[in-house]
Amino acid sequence: MERKSLIAIAIIGILAGAFITWTAVGVFLGETITEEEDDEEITLYISGSTTCFPIIVRCAEEFEDDNDEYDIAVSGGGSSKGISDMINGLVDLGMASRPLKSSESSIAGMAQLAFAADGIALAMSAGNTHFSSGVPQWTMEDVLKVFNGTYRYWSDVPDCSGSEQIVLVGRDSNSGTRASFEEITGLEDDDGYAEIVGGTHSWQTIAELTSNGAVHDAVVADKDAIGYIGLGYIDIEVDTIDLYNDAGPSGPGYYQATTANVKSGDYPISRNLYLIYRYAIPGDAEDFVDFIFSSKGQAIVEDEGFVKI
Repeated sequence: MERKSLIAIAIIGILAGAFITWTAVGVFLGETITEEEDDEEITLYISGSTTCFPIIVRCAEEFEDDNDEYDIAVSGGGSSKGISDMINGLVDLGMASRPLKSSESSIAGMAQLAFAADGIALAMSAGNTHFSSGVPQWTMEDVLKVFNGTYRYWSDVPDCSGSEQIVLVGRDSNSGTRASFEEITGLEDDDGYAEIVGGTHSWQTIAELTSNGAVHDAVVADKDAIGYIGLGYIDIEVDTIDLYNDAGPSGPGYYQATTANVKSGDYPISRNLYLIYRYAIPGDAEDFVDFIFSSKGQAIVEDEGFVKI
């Protein structure tokens, strides 16, 4: 009897040990699976406008700080690239500094969502010597004549001086900033400008650069150059030109390229900045888009020198 009792006790001990072991393994495995599920990474791909780029990068950095599972990859390349990438399913969101063209919006599901506003400033090096009297003030006709080759030398431009030829700096064909600038100023329908960008003008040319930052650096480096940039790229290294608006809410007058004047509608060359998507904001991107429109995200918009929605 004693032997049988000992055997029974041993069996019970083995079974109990096995139960404890399997329970521990189950708990361990359960914790491992839970941790893997909790740590599952969500990757978002966003591409497009170099104007939108600094805003979205800042938003991504702050959003990732509070959401460890997110990895947001943001790249530039211009508005047209962001829209094309969205059409071809290469990104979760596109960025554009112009609205969708009719040829783009007609593609099934293509949609846009404005998240900020911006002005396009005419910029020159702060070291230029061509402004003869204080802050330069131009009409939209002056802008046309500078960029379509009617004015050849700085002395041809009202309130300017100098025998040097005007050096034009612009953006490449992928740029939403360029598209907005051409549309608002009327350059898109100007024959002289078409010859310049087409390389067939008799004497004038234009540098077609890939980003706002590149245009900024080009005009800073050349005191005879003029280009156009988004508000967020204005700094002490450039001077900007006040533009006349005869239909501004504050009345006719010359208005500086500032966030206040864009917000009021007085500065004449302004546009919205857009997120581009297809059919609907992807589920994984909804929280990030909500962050962009939150008070924190819109504070970043303003901190980067743009106008909140």
